[in-house]
Amino acid sequence: MTRISTSQANLTTLNNLLRNQARLADAQNQVATGKKSTTLKGLVRELGTLNAARAVSIRSQSTIDRIKELEPKLAVQDTALGQMTDAADKLRQSLIGSLGSDNGLIVMQDLTAAFDQLATALNQKYAGRSLFAGTRTDVEPFTAKTLDEVAAATTIADMFQNSDVRQVSRIDDGETVQTGILASDIATDLIGVIKAVKDFNDGAGGPFAANMDDAQRAFIQTQLVALSPILDSMNQIQGQNGLLQNKVETSRALEEDRQVLMTSLIGDLQDADLAEAASRLQQAQTAVEASARTFSILQNVSLLNFLR
Repeated sequence: MTRISTSQANLTTLNNLLRNQARLADAQNQVATGKKSTTLKGLVRELGTLNAARAVSIRSQSTIDRIKELEPKLAVQDTALGQMTDAADKLRQSLIGSLGSDNGLIVMQDLTAAFDQLATALNQKYAGRSLFAGTRTDVEPFTAKTLDEVAAATTIADMFQNSDVRQVSRIDDGETVQTGILASDIATDLIGVIKAVKDFNDGAGGPFAANMDDAQRAFIQTQLVALSPILDSMNQIQGQNGLLQNKVETSRALEEDRQVLMTSLIGDLQDADLAEAASRLQQAQTAVEASARTFSILQNVSLLNFLR
């Protein structure tokens, strides 16, 4: 039968025991998972801020991933541009040297080496796609393989098969940058000089000999004048690629800093303080033991025991 005199005390003690058991379970869960709560209900106060931080973190990580894919492409592109510029400079140095020594025997040898280096760089690929072909994927952007093919071409444009559309890359949701460079933009003028030298050597004014005549010297001086702005332009294109590399590197660093900040914020919102959780666990265990002992003692308490 119900003990009227002790029912209220029993009920109060039972409620205390249940509350302490709930606190114990919560503390055990925090220690086991490292999280304040494994349900959204347990994070209802932080939910708005937490969802916003997660959204920013996801966007930031997507930006980092895109930049990491872009960076090696720009690095390969920079190397190829450097090889093109180097080929143009070597040709220029060769022509200067031939004038200085009044000896043209090495001109065609150096011209061939410069052309081979240039052609290889123009057809450089990254991830199976030509870097300087624009949006075309079916052909190499520069088709001439030898100086004879250059000489046989009707026009300079016939040797370039790249599209007119320059590739762009998206850095983040609000910014795109032009990352593609067209082979024809870089090398049309330089191929023009190479073709002019080849045609002159094969024509009435050639071949270049150990002792150059006035016409040969005048021709070489003309080509040196033409090469100067070509080199300036190629250096400028490579410089722009370098600035783009710096830009995406800076963007990646900023996004990585944002990721660190968002990770820290998300952690503050949802991660438990393990030292504090362990302390609460110990306190909850003690409270449960005390509540259980009290409840057990009250179960054996009866008014009849005092009336006897």
